[in-house]
Amino acid sequence: REPVRSEVTVLDGPVSWRGPAPDLPPLPLVGTGDCATISFEDQSGNMLEIERCSFDADHTVRMIARPPALAGARDVYAIYFHGESMLPRFEPGDVGFVDPRRPAGPGDYVLVQLNSGQDDDVVSVLVKRLVR
Repeated sequence: REPVRSEVTVLDGPVSWRGPAPDLPPLPLVGTGDCATISFEDQSGNMLEIERCSFDADHTVRMIARPPALAGARDVYAIYFHGESMLPRFEPGDVGFVDPRRPAGPGDYVLVQLNSGQDDDVVSVLVKRLVR
């Protein structure tokens, strides 16, 4: 029998682990609340129900660690997902990151800000997958 030879080696000693990327500025986690379902009629006359949440982009619940993939991104913030309308992609309580500078395209998950129709103040938000 010939001995089994490997093309890889195993390090037999301590590994220097530096942990997460240092000095990345944290991201604001923006609060949501008042989760409720709204109903409206689509173009075909079918009634649709969508979960909505109130939204205050100026209120930071807490700061969270910035993922290394967002190291250079500006104006990014995080949100909690509420409700079950985005299952199985997003579970209630999951955290998502919003980059308002990134152009959205079909297949992307987007945060839509809704106003009252009387002024530009955002009163609720929807997170949905952009179809077209």
